[in-house]
Amino acid sequence: MRALLLGLAVAGAVACSSGDQPGNGCKPLSCGQLGASCGSFSDGCGATLTCGSCASGFCGGGGVPGVCAAPSCTMQGWCWANPMPQGTPLFGLAGLSASDLWAVGPAGTVLHFDGARWSPEDTHGDALIQDIFPVSDSDVWAVGYPGVVLHRVGGAWQNVGGSNTQSALRSVWGLSGTNIWTVGDGGIILHYDGGGWSPQTSGTTKDLYSVWGSGPTDIYAVGIGGVALHSNGATWSPSSLATGFDLFGVWGTGPNDVWAVGDMGFSAHFNGSWTTIPTGSMRRLLGVWAASPTEVFVVGLAGIVLNYDGAAFRSTILAPPLLRPGGLPESLIDVTGFGEDGWIIGALGGLYRHVAGQWIGPSSARPTQISAIWAGSGAALAAGTGGTIIRSTGVEFNAVDLGAEVRNANGVWASSATDGWVAGDGGLMVHVTSSTAATVSSGTTMNLAAVSGTAADDVWAVGDNGVIVHFTTGWSTATSPTTARLRGVFARTRGDAWAVGDGGTILRFGGQMWASVTGSGSTSLHAVWAADMNNAWAVGDGGTVLHWNGASWQPETSGTTNDLLSVFGNGADDVYAVGSSPAGEFGGSTVLHRSGGTWHPVATGTLNDLRAVTVGNGKVYLAGVDGMIVTK
Repeated sequence: MRALLLGLAVAGAVACSSGDQPGNGCKPLSCGQLGASCGSFSDGCGATLTCGSCASGFCGGGGVPGVCAAPSCTMQGWCWANPMPQGTPLFGLAGLSASDLWAVGPAGTVLHFDGARWSPEDTHGDALIQDIFPVSDSDVWAVGYPGVVLHRVGGAWQNVGGSNTQSALRSVWGLSGTNIWTVGDGGIILHYDGGGWSPQTSGTTKDLYSVWGSGPTDIYAVGIGGVALHSNGATWSPSSLATGFDLFGVWGTGPNDVWAVGDMGFSAHFNGSWTTIPTGSMRRLLGVWAASPTEVFVVGLAGIVLNYDGAAFRSTILAPPLLRPGGLPESLIDVTGFGEDGWIIGALGGLYRHVAGQWIGPSSARPTQISAIWAGSGAALAAGTGGTIIRSTGVEFNAVDLGAEVRNANGVWASSATDGWVAGDGGLMVHVTSSTAATVSSGTTMNLAAVSGTAADDVWAVGDNGVIVHFTTGWSTATSPTTARLRGVFARTRGDAWAVGDGGTILRFGGQMWASVTGSGSTSLHAVWAADMNNAWAVGDGGTVLHWNGASWQPETSGTTNDLLSVFGNGADDVYAVGSSPAGEFGGSTVLHRSGGTWHPVATGTLNDLRAVTVGNGKVYLAGVDGMIVTK
């Protein structure tokens, strides 16, 4: 199949059919027909099925929508709590049967489906993998950037190299273990004959995105600028497909049933000659799978799925359950299957399955980002952009309904599983109980960035223009010694709290009033946490870490120049800090751990920019962009 490396900014999703509507003879599907025992899905007739919840595990935790399972974990041991089943982008998809499929992505990601769940495999590296092709269970090939070639032999992955290129290899396909092709940037085409990889002349310098064939003398490769090549097994030459649109996918069922798809909703079909088939869409189409000549599925940007029935295309949008304001559904990258059992992978890690004639997918809430998280008392509460609040009472996270509220939520704290506070833009303040969530007056219209407390009647929130508000029986403003923007607050006891903000601002509450404390430099600080009277940490821009030793704030070496946005710990020698990712689209997450008096980088196997960290319920929680929450 074909894989794609693009910066696709999209949201998570669940299936939402645009099919038949009630009153026109449509027969609704049941949870049993969908194989679902949890989650919510379209019934195919315009209504929503609610299929239950999980007593243990997570709904879709194993990658199968509607099935309760243990969560998916990275090879580094961090387990996904949101979204389900995981949030690492997926670029390539292929399989040998309905119970033997593979999906790949950046950070060395390889997932295998055994008919029951998707499980990660250890590739012993962090390669940016673009596509995969299984010859057999004991002979699987994967390619990527730069010039990456991985081979799975005897159940173990190894980086075998041999491509002799630094170009991105974007697609791989073959007929046997001694007859495999891969294509990529700059018009590169490589062929594997069982002994090694050798280049073939493509006749183009344009990037190639997809390769497929019906046999050793009938192979297609397509790419940028409408380039479409055909090989007779000996040489490559331009095919008769004529278009100027970028092409991203090619697939077929035989020599006279081949499809190519690309930009601006372009699709063309070959049945002896190429014919353009209108799709009714202007979206970029990225992948195509032909289950049969009369059942073809095409996927692309913003959650679009097109189904061709032999006469015309019909569209469906896989839409998320919690769509950020102005956002789009997850872009769908590739599609494949066997018979009526199909799978789609997404740019944000989504896995969607074709069941009972419709596509179903994960039901996780997926805002632009989770900005803050709290955990304790067997529960967890998280908040983020667009008024997002999600809550877990021990198992999976579910959205908390705030109606039409779209103000960004920036901070969260709770005194218990039934008493939580969420603070955000425009003075947003939400009280979350076991059964309700209601906005209340915070006493300010300033943006609030963080909230922390020591008890149900002792809660602080801080924000723009130095604003500080305090809750005892109601919210009221407190006197602030600064007009600097305050970004973080931590209340250790009723008589000891810290706040930090722009320009290196540090404030301390000593039981009566807030006062400025001399810091160390003018770098903006984003968060603060204290273990005791003599040990507190503040983190900020450029990898800044400051330590309070009981007498003064002193800098500590963090080992990173990435902005650090959150800090939390479980003791003076067990502290975590997280922040933005290194430069580059797939640079990985920034996580630091302080032990033995020094800070050390922590590998998570995830890529998301991180915004928050907390410790509770015997776990460390990391949260960030695209609704990401992982625990360990």
